[in-house]
Amino acid sequence: MTRLLIKLMVKIITVKMSDVDAAPTVSSRLKDAWNMASDATLKDLGDEQDRVMKWQSTLGEVDTTLKMIITVQRQWGALESIFLGSADIRAQLPDDTKRFESVDSDFKEMMMMIQAKPSVVSCCSTEGREEQLRAMNKELEKCEKVLNEYLEVKKSIFPRFYFVS
Repeated sequence: MTRLLIKLMVKIITVKMSDVDAAPTVSSRLKDAWNMASDATLKDLGDEQDRVMKWQSTLGEVDTTLKMIITVQRQWGALESIFLGSADIRAQLPDDTKRFESVDSDFKEMMMMIQAKPSVVSCCSTEGREEQLRAMNKELEKCEKVLNEYLEVKKSIFPRFYFVS
């Protein structure tokens, strides 16, 4: 069982972050490895117990970080064209535009760093990565909230905007 677990972990490590289609596969592999490590008894692991526990912790961190990357990427993608492409939004919401621009530059910088180090484990295990993603998520949620409030005001003034959203 230990050999099977190690083989599975090697497959996970070799998946590259640039392989967009691999995200569901990585998640599936993480769950398989997690379940196998969780199901293993201490007697079955023997000398490998510390190594398996370390990998279980690492894979949990990778899973959490990958989910955060996907969440931030979706939010960022939805807001990018609005805050960077709309002169009206830039003029009406200058503070939130600056907030988004800050997140935009941080997110793009992070993606370049991830591209330079395409191993899933090394990318997701970078010190402070999860906290940085959580901060970006929080800032993007603020931008989204203010944008929604702005659009609600516009809808109340111009009822035809209800059809736009």
